[in-house]
Amino acid sequence: MMFGRVMESYHTLLLVLAAINAVIGVCYYLRVVVHLYFKPAAEEANASTIKMPLNFQIIFAVSILLTLAVGIYPDWLINLL
Repeated sequence: MMFGRVMESYHTLLLVLAAINAVIGVCYYLRVVVHLYFKPAAEEANASTIKMPLNFQIIFAVSILLTLAVGIYPDWLINLL
């Protein structure tokens, strides 16, 4: 059980706050899933209609390259630190 140690120590306020936080988190993330799978799209859009500004494209490309570099050569990043 996730809250077992807290229940053993009788920290009821901490337990109540953690349970409320867990419920808020579940509601937040399930809302995303509901909108993703169960709500109809406002309009159909294909890939050719989505336009991205050039600065977003550059940031996206740099992020992809850095993610691949760190994934392939993690020692390089560790040596920098």
